[in-house]
This record gives sequence, structure tokens and C-alpha cells, in this order.
Amino acid sequence: MFVIVGYILAVINLLIVIAMTTDTLKIYFDFHAFLCVGGGTLLSVVIGFKPSGIKRLTTLYKIATKKDEDPRALVSEIVRVAKETRGEVNQKFLANYRSQHFFFKDGLQLIADGFSEDQIVAIMNERIQTAEMRYKEDEKFMKSVAKIPPSFGLMGTTIGLIALFAQVGTSDAMRKIGPAMAVAMTATLYGLVFAFALLNPMIDRVIEMNAQNIKMREIILKGVAQLKAKNSPIYVEEVLKSYLSFASQKTFSFKPGGQK
Repeated sequence: MFVIVGYILAVINLLIVIAMTTDTLKIYFDFHAFLCVGGGTLLSVVIGFKPSGIKRLTTLYKIATKKDEDPRALVSEIVRVAKETRGEVNQKFLANYRSQHFFFKDGLQLIADGFSEDQIVAIMNERIQTAEMRYKEDEKFMKSVAKIPPSFGLMGTTIGLIALFAQVGTSDAMRKIGPAMAVAMTATLYGLVFAFALLNPMIDRVIEMNAQNIKMREIILKGVAQLKAKNSPIYVEEVLKSYLSFASQKTFSFKPGGQK
């Protein structure tokens, strides 16, 4: 939610800056410039990454606007399972178990299916590595997309300048040059806003969310290994608390509902 609020505040800040520079706000809003930058960017995504690139972009936007994951709640959930099962995870338990962490549910399924601890660790490590590779591909995709808007902004400006210079020498050239130049520069502004105010912060947020997800997967891996080894719930809690921040370790207390 705070990401959306941040975008809104960024827009408000930009509008305030614009309002302080001119009394005519409409000169900053040009449909042709928006079409050149926005439409050009989307078409480039389609050309470079197929139509699925648009869907991928919207999916990454949803990831960027998600709430931060809380490792304390996850640790509580794993400790709760340790208390309830004492390491005896079976199909009957899984049939009635609900978890928002599908990776944890997968790990419990591996225990119920009778895999050894080494096999479970190997399988889950492989899935973590696969997730990391996928996240790196997403980051590379986002960085590629972020390079596009400034280029189309420059293209829009160039097109505007060509039209502007074509009028030089005409009877009313002096009257038209100023407004035409403003429209041409608007495309560059849109390209910069798309790239540096929208896409680049989104890239940083996606990288942060992916890092959080990998950390959560590592906690789950360690927790599932502890459950398979049938270690005591107290031992499981102490091991998993190592993944929390120093402040969270001091204040952490197990809650039966899986929340702190």
C-alpha cells in the first residue's frame, strides 16, 4: 500500500514543481508526446518479449505493490506445526492444514511422502535456486524495459524539432516556434518520468521483494528440515529465530495462531 502512496506523492510533488514554473499547466500535457512514449514503450515490450511481456510487467507491478512479508509470522507458523505434529506430518494432517506459504506446504508434503531429510533438503534447495534464477530474469526484464521510455522521449523530441524547423522561414514562424519547442520537450519529460519516477523505483522494489521471498524460502527449508528430524519445538524456534533481525529476536514470542 505504501508503494502506491509513494507514487501518488511523487505525482503530487511533480505537479507542485510544474505549478511553480508556469501558470499554464496544460503545456505539460500533450497527447502526442504521451502516445509516442507510452505507446512506443508498450509496443517495444511486445516486440522484444512477445505479448506476454505486458502481462509479465503487470505481474511484476503487483509484486512491487505487495505488503512486506513478515518472517516472524512464518517462524511462529513453523513452530506451531512442530508443536502440533511433533514431527509426525502425515496426509491426514495436510488434508486439514492451510498455509499462505505454498513452499512450506510443499515441504510438509515431502515429509508426508516419506522422503529422507537429505532428499528434502536437496529438492527444496533446487527449487530455491530455480526461483532465484527466475527472479534474476525478472530483474533483467525490468531493467531492459526501463531503458525504453527515455529513447522514445528523445524520438518524440526529435520529431517535434523536425516539425518545428520545417516552419522556419514562414511568415508566422516566430509565433509558432515557442509552443512547438515546448511540445517537443514534453516528450523528453515523459520519457524521464516513465523511466526514473515509475519504472526504476519499481525495479528496486521488485528486487527487494524477491530477496524477501528467498529469505522466507530459506527459513522454510530450515524449518522443514527440523520437522523431518523431529526436533523439539523449542529447538526449532531457537534455530529459526537466527533468521530474524536482532530486534525481532529479542522481542519474538511464539503465538499459537502463527502471528506475533
